[in-house]
Amino acid sequence: MKTKLLLIIIFLGFIPFQVNFINMSGQTDNLVPAPVFVSITPSGDPANSQIYEINETITLNYKADRFEVDGIMLLGTGSNFTEDINDPLALNFTLSDSFKNESNYEVKFNVTSSYSVFYAYSWSITLDNGTKEEFSFDDGSIGHQIWTKTGPQYPVFDKLENAEDRTGEYYAPLGQNLTFVYTVKDPIDMNDTYVTLVFANSTSDLYNESKSIRINMNQTAFSVNNRSRFEFNYTMSQRILFFTSFNDYGWERINANTNLNHRITSGFSFELEYSQELEKYTELDNIEFNLTSFNETNEDEFYYRYRVFENETLEDPISDWQDIYVNTFEFNSTIVNDTNNYNTTKTIYHLNLGKFEVNNSIEIQSYVEYLTGSYNESETPDIINIKDSRPTISVTSANNTYTGNENATIIFNFETMRGSILNATILSNQTLLSIIKDKSNFTVKFTDANDSFVEGDHIIVINVTNSIPIFNSSVSQNRSQQVIVIYKVDHTLPVVTFNPSNVLISENDGTITLKFDYNDETLIDSGIKYVTLDWGNFLTINATNLHIASMKYRYEGNYTVILTAYDNVGNNNSIQLEVTVAFETISKSKTDTSPINLTVMLLSFMVCIVIIKKRKLL
Repeated sequence: MKTKLLLIIIFLGFIPFQVNFINMSGQTDNLVPAPVFVSITPSGDPANSQIYEINETITLNYKADRFEVDGIMLLGTGSNFTEDINDPLALNFTLSDSFKNESNYEVKFNVTSSYSVFYAYSWSITLDNGTKEEFSFDDGSIGHQIWTKTGPQYPVFDKLENAEDRTGEYYAPLGQNLTFVYTVKDPIDMNDTYVTLVFANSTSDLYNESKSIRINMNQTAFSVNNRSRFEFNYTMSQRILFFTSFNDYGWERINANTNLNHRITSGFSFELEYSQELEKYTELDNIEFNLTSFNETNEDEFYYRYRVFENETLEDPISDWQDIYVNTFEFNSTIVNDTNNYNTTKTIYHLNLGKFEVNNSIEIQSYVEYLTGSYNESETPDIINIKDSRPTISVTSANNTYTGNENATIIFNFETMRGSILNATILSNQTLLSIIKDKSNFTVKFTDANDSFVEGDHIIVINVTNSIPIFNSSVSQNRSQQVIVIYKVDHTLPVVTFNPSNVLISENDGTITLKFDYNDETLIDSGIKYVTLDWGNFLTINATNLHIASMKYRYEGNYTVILTAYDNVGNNNSIQLEVTVAFETISKSKTDTSPINLTVMLLSFMVCIVIIKKRKLL
């Protein structure tokens, strides 16, 4: 009865702890980490697509935070999906395994609709405390899209008539009449199919409704090879144009996760050519470059823009983009014949941003202005990191190096962004050692004029000068750089001591206890690395950080104990101590009865009894 009562008390004491734990966990509302899509099996037919047979079974794999997520649900539209977390149709993922801070989940479902969208939802503690899967699709999709082979699908680009296909882009001169042709898999309902053609000045603007032009294409054929045909006629009126398309079942795409777009140009292009390589500008150089345009017309307006960062991390710019109109900087214009055998204009604009400070980073991007916005030739700006015009010195030896050697070999390398290396010297404690202009290493000795070892800090200074003069200087001098390497030379042995008065000897069992000390308090204290204590009985222990140790000897005798200390540069010192081990001798009186005597007496007594019995029998 007492045992049962004790168990009840323990259980009741545990309940408040559990309730408190749940309440604290409930404070993490809206902080549940989103689930992360891993894979879909199979990947679809054709490969990398998300097109399946009707009623085909698909397996989804997701991962989520192991400690902040209690479960994952599959939500969506189509294929019996629901977006209500409390609906019985909401599929629960199965936890397959966990490793470190991640858990892996799996769920299966059947594709029962011609077009479906799904996404995952992770929750913690309660179902309503959760987070949807995060998406970064350009087209703004709110989930993963899947289709069936028998149902309607997204539009597929067929061809661009009256345009020249130039491997990755189309060419058509201004004023050329073009026909865009798309096809769509025939739906069950003929009125259920349409295609919207989208034009924009950049790939990112295609999916931005406020920056793109969207036109409904005309259906010109139905059920040709089980596909409907859509066309749109267009007169080329822009220099560069991007296009793609979409319908109710998704955007044009090349695989399950990547949208597809196309570029058409009227032969116009431009390029930047810098006076230096991007990584070779210094604070002495003007950032000059030529912007060259091909097939330009009077209607084109060129710009470049730049912004400056304080360092190479490119986190916070000093100023926002500064836009410069380049047409006023025209250098020359000629007629050339390009590789496609048609005449085009070639106009060169010479531009100069001036000088910038060392370690500044400059982003430069060119673009042309259109009626509907601007088109950037390169979506990734050119980046120029301003280098130091002084020579650079690379030294393999680390600063504040401890050594116990009498010399050290320093390996180095010199480079300069501008000019050439005029001279290079190496000094030790302000004494010139050598001219090292054409060398890659030098051996420094830590001795004085009499070849005597000199301890302490040896300051090694490498000076390098290039051929670039320093402007605005009252004294004629060139740009130089120096590197300082300090060698901490330690050649003094550590101090180790035994104090005989602190030798404790046990007279009972042969135990000896020693007290000892050691230090490296020299001119250059490199520090004690390790200490050993040899007890003289073929046993040595690691005594590092110890100042007292004991040994129980098995045999009497004289032993030589050796204490050795090593510093961090290899200097070592030893001392030894002679100890004598003698066990206590216990004296025995003549009246003492030894075990052997008792045994003899007992045997004698038994023999006597046997003899007496035999005699009685006789």
